[in-house]
Amino acid sequence: MREPLFCLYGAPVILEWVIKAGDLKDPESYKTSLLINSVRVRGIDFHPLAQRYHYKEIYPAGWHQDILYPKEGDLRKISIDLGRFTDLRDFVLRVATEWNVDVKAEKELL
Repeated sequence: MREPLFCLYGAPVILEWVIKAGDLKDPESYKTSLLINSVRVRGIDFHPLAQRYHYKEIYPAGWHQDILYPKEGDLRKISIDLGRFTDLRDFVLRVATEWNVDVKAEKELL
């Protein structure tokens, strides 16, 4: 979904929500990103294994939200609980709730 927005100064800002599924039958393969002017600023995906750095666990296995600050080059990775979902539509609705996005669409579109 790509939606042009207009800021205070009238310059268009492109907001894009990218949703991917490696396998529609496997909810753990779902991932999503939020881009502003083609720069990723948010992302949610699943990591089946804990991420480690020098034998220390940095992030546990499970769902994570990446919050990026492009100007500072900073990345925060936060473990999140999306609950259990069964299909891509349910995943999209839960991410929309997490990101405070109002999804208004026909049932057959999601």
